[in-house]
Amino acid sequence: MAPRAPDVSAIAPSTVTETLTIGGGGGGVPGKAGAPPQPQKETAAAAASVRSSADKERKIFLSLSYIIIAYLICWSPFHFCFDALYFDENSVSYDWYSFATLCCYFNSTLNPLLYACASKDFRTAFRDILLLKHCRA
Repeated sequence: MAPRAPDVSAIAPSTVTETLTIGGGGGGVPGKAGAPPQPQKETAAAAASVRSSADKERKIFLSLSYIIIAYLICWSPFHFCFDALYFDENSVSYDWYSFATLCCYFNSTLNPLLYACASKDFRTAFRDILLLKHCRA
């Protein structure tokens, strides 16, 4: 046998309104039916925290995007050479293979620069060194 729903016809209308308002349905003053909803107080610190978190995620995404793009550009020639050499050992010239290998080495030198340039502290310190701000006469 299914459970029965409670009979709400015996509840007074004012009790229903107060119950809905007190339960936070409209955000009004407890116990007063039809009170205007009160806006939620969002502090400036909470809003700044949300913005800061979004900015950090965006910066991380951009940094990783640059690193992945550099990887794809630098390693693609080597992978093409390697795949071509698998099928025919004479299909890739020595010059092309040397260029592909140099691209891989270039990626190894490029990675630390990309990681370092992603850091604001590094950029500021590097700019200060170039402009000789730390040298005092």
